[in-house]
This record gives sequence, C-alpha cells and structure tokens, in this order.
Amino acid sequence: MPPSARQVAADLSARRDWRRAAAPLAMVAGFQLINSHLDILMVGYFRTDEEVGLYKVAVQFALLVIFGLRAIEQVIQPYYSAAYSRGDAAQLQKIATASARAMFFLGVVPTLVLLVFGSEILGVFFGNEYKAAYMALSILVIGQLVNAAFGSVVQLLNMTGNEKATLRGVFVAAICNIVLNILLVPSYGMEGAAFATAMTLFLWNFALYISVRKKLDIEPSIIGSRLSRKQC
Repeated sequence: MPPSARQVAADLSARRDWRRAAAPLAMVAGFQLINSHLDILMVGYFRTDEEVGLYKVAVQFALLVIFGLRAIEQVIQPYYSAAYSRGDAAQLQKIATASARAMFFLGVVPTLVLLVFGSEILGVFFGNEYKAAYMALSILVIGQLVNAAFGSVVQLLNMTGNEKATLRGVFVAAICNIVLNILLVPSYGMEGAAFATAMTLFLWNFALYISVRKKLDIEPSIIGSRLSRKQC
C-alpha cells in the first residue's frame, strides 16, 4: 500500500448503498453458478456417467472461446464505473464498443479451430472415444461466441448501479435453463444439454442487452457506434 494511502480516512458514508447492492450481486453470483453447472448435473441425473465425462470435456474446451472475454472484463470494470460517475455517456459507449469487439474477435479463432478440428483435438487429447462429444462441443462453442458478441452486459449493469436488472436477467435465464434441460436431456443427452446451455446464454444476454439499451442508452454489443442521447 502506498504511504499516501495510509493517511486517507475511509469514507463510509455510502455503507447503506453498499449493503443494498450486496444482496443482488450475491444472488447474481449464485444464479450464474447454477447456470454454469446445471447442464452437467442434468446429464448426470438423466444419462450415464460416461456421457457426463464426455460432456464435461466439451464444456471445458468451449470455455476457450470466452477466455478473452473474461480477461477483458476484469480490466474494464473500473473504467465503466468512472465514465458513468462522470456522466460521460460517449466514453462509456466507446469503452463498451471497443471491449465487445475485442472479446468477439479473440473468440473467433478458437471457435473456428474447434468447429473445424474439434473432433481431432478431442481424439488427440483424450482418446478416440471422446470424439463423440464433438457435436455438443460445436453447439457450446457457437453459444459462447454469441455470448461474446453481446459484450460485457453484466459488468455494464453492475458497475452503473443496475445490479437488480442483472439479477432479473440471470434469474429468468436460470429458470429457462432448468426447463430446457428437463425437456431436452432425457431424449437428446449431451447434445440436448448443450443446446439448452447455448439457448440460455442467448436469452440471458439478450435480456441484459435490452436492459443496457433502456437504462444506459448505449449499444453494448459488437455493433457499436450508438451515441447516447442522454447523460448517464
């Protein structure tokens, strides 16, 4: 800690606001955890242990698509907060557009590699029997690329005091995820789980995308170029 920071008195005047924000953010984390693991649990419940193993590998490889998204999100959060607190809607739009496009293009390469060579990659790393997970992997990869294309909608809402909108979006997504998995996994196995996950990612991101447009009047996706007509 810099010596100058030790001389600064803590400003605790916003403790009530912090407490109000903590509960929705904690619930958002909980629903995100549910959405991250529900498909694997459903495959385990309705199908065989072997299929769980195959599907788990597909899920892990699909996360390569959003590696750039996760890294960039950690960096840009304070910039969102700073631009919003200044009321600088143009800068907020600029950061959102640049980050969304960077996330998307960082995801394009692993997407193409896994779609074209995914079966061979699974065979090389895990054995020929894991090639059976290729179709599920392809569905998940496309879903994750769509996820990246929407931009960092969760961080935009959370860092601008709209965490309750995030909570509503992830809650609806969790319910849809449960319903889709129950409907699809018994008949279609890991491919059904992959489709349920990809659809949930789309619905989740679309709901939060609409919230960002309504509450912040900016374009968070790779489309970009939308200039805010009102101040933050």
